Amino acid sequence: MKACPYRADFYQKLGSPEDTVEEKLGLWLQSLNTIVIRLQAFYEKGGHNKGF
Repeated sequence: MKACPYRADFYQKLGSPEDTVEEKLGLWLQSLNTIVIRLQAFYEKGGHNKGF
């Protein structure tokens, strides 16, 4: 975990202004959520969501 930056340092390195960074992070999270939803649907359709 030493390779992970502190939260404050991480956000500062993402750039400025903060509003632009927050907007881009929001878009990224929406896209990631779309991918996760598709994967979950794929697993459910194939019956792989039932566990062992």
